[in-house]
Amino acid sequence: MKKFSEYFKLIAEGGAAGHMAHPFDLPYVKTGKDLINFFNKAVSSVTKTPPSVKIDGVNASFRLVDTDEGKKFALDRGSMKPLDLQGITIDKLEDRFGPGHGMVNAGQKLLSIMNEALPEIEPELKKLGMVDNSNRFFNTEFVEGQTNVMQYDNDFLAIHGINEFFQATPKRRASKEVDYNPKVLQSLIDKLNKFAE
Repeated sequence: MKKFSEYFKLIAEGGAAGHMAHPFDLPYVKTGKDLINFFNKAVSSVTKTPPSVKIDGVNASFRLVDTDEGKKFALDRGSMKPLDLQGITIDKLEDRFGPGHGMVNAGQKLLSIMNEALPEIEPELKKLGMVDNSNRFFNTEFVEGQTNVMQYDNDFLAIHGINEFFQATPKRRASKEVDYNPKVLQSLIDKLNKFAE
């Protein structure tokens, strides 16, 4: 994930990782000249280091939680709602989102893939610090055809990185991206591909 902290405040993207601010939403962009300066700095930054791609999907952040049947993957929208804190397992998707909600469909597909792959990807999950730390989660984007505005040729899950929740205030959780070994994450993705098909 490209961090613009050299020039700007970090802009976190999506769901549990936070909404991606539009340039005109930033506190230091107050005039048209500020907006032009923002874009000039952005161009300078991306010519030095390629940025990540903004994907027009649904943020579907998920983490490992303990259940009566052992470890399972669960969605987490990052709120203080009890189901987010507990982890939204497949059987709780409708309780959290309501029947017919798009996150129920996305959650069923993603959590099924992840739970099926769990025995095979466990070594990578341990190396990524996700087995013993349920505050760590995959910050992902799920695309199924036309999820929002863009139409994609294939359905896919993009893993932006690994974040970790922390209690920002007594009433609000926040998250930050954590360091991880990209080779370990790539190994996990390679294994996931066969389950995702």
